[in-house]
Amino acid sequence: GYLLDCRTAADEESPQDVTVTTDGTWMRRGHSSLYGAQTVISFDTKKILDVEVLSKSCAVCSNWKARLEAGTMSQADHDAWKAGHSDRCHINTSVSSPAMATSAVRTLWSRSEELRGLRYTGYIGDGDGKGHTAVCQDKPYGDVEVTKEECVGHV
Repeated sequence: GYLLDCRTAADEESPQDVTVTTDGTWMRRGHSSLYGAQTVISFDTKKILDVEVLSKSCAVCSNWKARLEAGTMSQADHDAWKAGHSDRCHINTSVSSPAMATSAVRTLWSRSEELRGLRYTGYIGDGDGKGHTAVCQDKPYGDVEVTKEECVGHV
C-alpha cells in the first residue's frame, strides 16, 4: 500500500518511538465540513505513516432517503436496502465538524503500535488543533509521554 510499514522482526515486541507531524485537510473551511482527512507523517523519513478519512455524509444514503421522502419507494424497501448497505456506507463518524480533526488524531495514535509498530511520541502540530491535548488525555502508550513541538513555519 501507500502507507509505510516500519515494523521489522525486532520491532514486534518493542515499538519504535518516532517524532511525527500531523495535519488535516477538510472539504470546507470553518466548521461545516462533511468530509476530511488527517495524516501522520514521519519527521525523519517524510513518509506518510497513516491516514484517517472521516465522513459525515454518504451520497448513496442521501439518494435513497430522497426517494423515500418523494414517495417513489416504500419504507419496507428502504429498510431492506439500508440493512444491506450499512457495511458499505461512507458515514464513519457522528462527531461535530469542529471535532473531526481531534477525533481523527485520537484514532491515529490509538492504532499506531498495532498497525505500524510505532509510538508517535514526538508531536509536531500546527498550533491550531486540540489533538495533542486529546492524545495526552487518552494515554495511548500508558505512561510514555507524547511531547509537543510547535511548527514555527506552518501556514
